[in-house]
Amino acid sequence: MASWLGDGSVGILLTSKQYENKFYTMREAAVIGTTFSAVSITFSLVVIAQVELEHLFLPFYGAICLAGIVAAIIIPRLPPLRNKKDTFIDGTKPSEDAEVTPKGHTTFSWGLDLALQRAGTVTSAKSVFGEGVKNAVDMVFGVLPVVMGLGTVALVIAEYTSVFEILGTPFIPYLELLGVPEAVAASKTMVVGFADMFIHQS
Repeated sequence: MASWLGDGSVGILLTSKQYENKFYTMREAAVIGTTFSAVSITFSLVVIAQVELEHLFLPFYGAICLAGIVAAIIIPRLPPLRNKKDTFIDGTKPSEDAEVTPKGHTTFSWGLDLALQRAGTVTSAKSVFGEGVKNAVDMVFGVLPVVMGLGTVALVIAEYTSVFEILGTPFIPYLELLGVPEAVAASKTMVVGFADMFIHQS
């Protein structure tokens, strides 16, 4: 769920580390990385401020979260996520009783016990701080080059080619059906919007 709290790219990086440390299987990592990686609240506020609709921020972000939850329920049941192997990075399978709640525990109490056990492995504040700094450095040098590279490429394509215009053409009939003004112009921006996240962050 950490992915919901920060930028999607950061969430994906954290999910990748969890997969590499055998906390997630391939399928779990793929599902979390693709359906639970939302753009941060602060960036969403910047975006909605551009169209001067800040007073609608709560319903706007609520709709994003609701759409994300619906997608998280449906998308993992469809290919290609459905076809991902439920194995760890080394090819081993998770224990069959790994998700079983022991007798005498509720899901919440067992989760709390596991959290306390995990917290008990912390040896000092210095180790936590060191791990935090290491993760921050990994994010900076692991995420920023990718974001900047994709953002630059997307910007060049949007400015100097008609790729996004062609990709947006199939949306025109739907936009016209919905009564969207200037459907042709809107269709171009729909596809650019996906790349726009990278362009703004770079």
